[in-house]
Amino acid sequence: MIIFFIGLLGSVVGSFVSGTVSMLTISSLLAMGIPAHSALGIYRVGILGFRIGGLKDYYKSGNVIKSLLLPLTILGVIGASIGSLFVINVSQEILQNIIAVVILLFIPLTILNKNLGIVRQKVGKKKVAIGHSAYLIVSAWAGSFAIGTGIFMTYIYFYLYGTTLLEARGTDKIPSGVLDIVVVTIFAFSGLIIWDVAVVFFLGMILGTWLVTKHVINLGNKWLRVISLFAIGLLAIHLLFF
Repeated sequence: MIIFFIGLLGSVVGSFVSGTVSMLTISSLLAMGIPAHSALGIYRVGILGFRIGGLKDYYKSGNVIKSLLLPLTILGVIGASIGSLFVINVSQEILQNIIAVVILLFIPLTILNKNLGIVRQKVGKKKVAIGHSAYLIVSAWAGSFAIGTGIFMTYIYFYLYGTTLLEARGTDKIPSGVLDIVVVTIFAFSGLIIWDVAVVFFLGMILGTWLVTKHVINLGNKWLRVISLFAIGLLAIHLLFF
């Protein structure tokens, strides 16, 4: 029941604030005494529920950009494969600080552009190409550990693809879902997934997302941006100082 509610709560909070699902759920699984690699494996199975839940609502509301699905899915698979098979040679503490500083730098840039994440922006081919490169890099990190990647993915969609916040979330569900399937496959062959726990976690995640997605969409880009900026700021400070 605890595992189920960790998944449920993580998906509810993550539906409103990008980048918080991994932070909340992985740390909770570790606190229960689950070994790190197994916790990551369980998280990877559960996050598939987060991707599936609410996808239909995002698609129906027109918040899925179809032209981005195929290229980002291909890049996500490549990046996830690299990240899962090779260890990134940066200590977790250093990487955590880098992530926190970059996130804090993004916040004022977002505030200065009042339409960013709210109104669809026109972007050129160069920006899209840079976006693809950035997506590949972040996918590689997502394939290895996952914490913080949701926030970076959101900013890639904002700055380089010109999407709104809801479009970023709706569109990324499919590429990230395929990415997660690749990682789950690699973890499964390595024997790192505790399947009975993972299935319960998956059910909690898919239920939580299904329950709140319509409310998230109805809330709209403007209020979601305010909530996200506040929560992301707190997350960055937590990463730096705690």
